[in-house]
Amino acid sequence: MLALLALIAGNAFFVIGEYSIVTARRGALRARGGRGAEAALRLMEDPVRVISTVQVGITAIGVLSGIVGETAIRNVLGDGVPSWLAFLIAFALVTYLSVVLGELVPKALTLEKAELLASLVSRPVELLAKVLRPVVWVLQGSAGVLLRPFGITEVMAGDSISSPEELRALVDEAEGQGVIPRAQEELLHNVFDFAAREVRDVMVPEPDVVWLEASLTGEEALATLVEHGHARYPVGRETLDHLVGVVHFRDLVASRGELVGALARQPPIVPVTKDLGALLRELREGRQQMAVVVDEYGGTAGIVTVHDVLEEIVGEIENEFDLPNNALDWIDDKTVEVAGSMTIDDFNETVGTQLPQEGPRTLAGLAFDALGRRPRPGDVVDVDGVALRVEDLEGLRITKLRVSL
Repeated sequence: MLALLALIAGNAFFVIGEYSIVTARRGALRARGGRGAEAALRLMEDPVRVISTVQVGITAIGVLSGIVGETAIRNVLGDGVPSWLAFLIAFALVTYLSVVLGELVPKALTLEKAELLASLVSRPVELLAKVLRPVVWVLQGSAGVLLRPFGITEVMAGDSISSPEELRALVDEAEGQGVIPRAQEELLHNVFDFAAREVRDVMVPEPDVVWLEASLTGEEALATLVEHGHARYPVGRETLDHLVGVVHFRDLVASRGELVGALARQPPIVPVTKDLGALLRELREGRQQMAVVVDEYGGTAGIVTVHDVLEEIVGEIENEFDLPNNALDWIDDKTVEVAGSMTIDDFNETVGTQLPQEGPRTLAGLAFDALGRRPRPGDVVDVDGVALRVEDLEGLRITKLRVSL
C-alpha cells in the first residue's frame, strides 16, 4: 500500500508541475525571485516540452499504479475473496485515490498557490525534462507523423491566445469572476478598441469649434477666453476653412495689442482618417497638444487634442472648471432637453436610443450634419426616428437641443 500511495504522490507532483507552469503569472514569479522561480520562467518559454515530460510521468505512474494497486489490495483481501471481486475492489479503490489525491486536490491547490508551487517543483521538472528529452523527442515525432495527414505540422500547447476575441473573452471572464474590477475591464476594452478608431471618431466637429478671428486684437479676444476657458484656439480669416493657425491664451494675454493672426502658430494638419495611435505618436513627438483636422476636400473638418485622444482610453476627463454637458432636462416621457455638446455615446447609453456614432461625436454635430446648412433656432431634423430640434445657438454652434423620442 505504501508503494501505491507513493505512486499517487508522484502523480500529484506531475499534475502540480503541469498546472503551475501553465497558470503561474510571469510577473509574480519575477517578483518572487529565487532559483525555483527562475526555473519556472525558463520552463514557460517551452510549455510543449514541459507538458510532454509531465504526460510521460503521469502515464507511467498510471500504469504502475494499476499493477501495484491491484496486487497490494489482493494481498490485503486475502484468498477468501473471489478474484473478479478483488479486481473490482482494487480498480475502484485505485481509481478513487488517483482521482482525488492524484488529480483533484493538487489541481485545486495549484489554482490557489500557482507561483509558490511552480517555484517548488520547477527545478525537479526541469531536470526530468532534460533526462527524458530523448523519450519526449520520439513521442512528439511520432505524434507529428500521425498528425501530418490532417495538415498539422507541429505539436503545440493549447494555452496560448490566438485572437483578439479570445483576449477580450479572457478579460470579460476575469471581471465576471471578480479578479479585476469593472473599471479595469472597461479600460482594457477601450485599449483594445483604440487601434481601430480614427480621428473622425474623437474630433470636435467644425460647427462646435470655438475659434478666433485673425483680425481681432488680443484685447478683443479676451472675452472669448473668459467665456470658454480653453487653453488654445484655432484662428481663421472669416471661416475656419481659411485657417491661420492656433494661438495659446498666454500669448493673447501677454500681447493684448497685437492681432490674433500675428500670434498664431502653425498646428499639425491631419486627415479625418488618421488612426488614433499614429496621431498620438505625432503629437507626442512634435510636443503638440492640438491638431487641425481636414476632410478629403481639404476643408477644415474640426480639431482634435491630446485630451480627446486620451478620453478614448480612460473615459471622460473633466476639471473643476468644466460645466456639466450631460445633464438631461426631461419635459415629458418622450421629450428631453440636452446640451449640444453631449456625446452621442453618452446620450444613447443614458436614454436607450441607437443614434448613429459613425460620424459626428456630439448631438450638436449630428444635428448640424443632418441639416446640411447653417442652423437656425427651431430647425428640426429626424435621425433614425429621433427628432432633434435646435433650441439655442452661439454663432454656428448648437448649444441646446430638444430631443423627441
